[in-house]
Amino acid sequence: MKRILITGISGFLGSHLAKKLKDSYKIIGVKRKNSNLWRINQCSNINIIDIDDIKYINDDIDFIIHTATNYGRNDNLISEVIDSNLMLGIKILEFAAKNKIKAFINTNTLQNPLSSPYCLSKNQFQSYFKYFKNIKIIDVYIEHMYGPFDDKNKFIYYLIEQMILNKDIELSKGEQLRDFIYIDDVVSAFEVILNNINSFDTYTHCELGSGKQTSLKDFIQLTLSIFNQQSHTKSKLLFGKRKYNDFENMNIKADISILQKLGFTPKIDHFTGITKTISYQLNRGGVKSYYNSSNALHLIHHKYLNLLAA
Repeated sequence: MKRILITGISGFLGSHLAKKLKDSYKIIGVKRKNSNLWRINQCSNINIIDIDDIKYINDDIDFIIHTATNYGRNDNLISEVIDSNLMLGIKILEFAAKNKIKAFINTNTLQNPLSSPYCLSKNQFQSYFKYFKNIKIIDVYIEHMYGPFDDKNKFIYYLIEQMILNKDIELSKGEQLRDFIYIDDVVSAFEVILNNINSFDTYTHCELGSGKQTSLKDFIQLTLSIFNQQSHTKSKLLFGKRKYNDFENMNIKADISILQKLGFTPKIDHFTGITKTISYQLNRGGVKSYYNSSNALHLIHHKYLNLLAA
């Protein structure tokens, strides 16, 4: 079995990838020392190590999927965001070069680099790829992914959270065009990449989304409609109450042509994806369980209203 090292194994994307790939590959997951492993606690066949112990890995690694990231939403300092998104990435690249890894698959964002320290640091990281010419790098620019087990500070989770709490939701006008993609389709795309690794050049800019645009307003209204089919909320959508970010990107659509040529086809439509996501949060522990914890309420904060969540 080929060996894949996945950074950010405890995160949303990293855990979904690990659970899907663990039967076909030997998975080594890298996490921060104090990371919560609740997403993968029930998974077998995954070897998990702390980031500081990566130098002790004896196995030959075939591929690295670098999903570790810091969105800068939990009162993180900018220096902490840079350390996670830039410095850690460079250290992983140095490990890849030293150990002659066959391919380094990076996760990037299509958002405007100036819209947040997260976006800027991700953009700066890819600028260093030119110094690692002996590594095949596939730079995957993912548009707005969502689904069960997502982070509590992500925008879609926030919407559903507020609906459960019957809170009115202040929003911008919602005219932004986005390319939402369900997590199962994201994982499927990474499988396509791994299965066609020899088809990629030394460096490939590869965009990932559904290939279809939806206005933020339409997506939010659909979320509310589906929520009311499964439960009921008194929440009102207050469009126009918030101003656009100064660096708001109003028109994002992923060019998925590279992946399509390799056989990738998104299969989960918005209705199905949103339904599954809401169902998880209502019935599988999601927000209801979260709000039963003693330290949870302090996380409700206006920063979660950021419509530029990547």
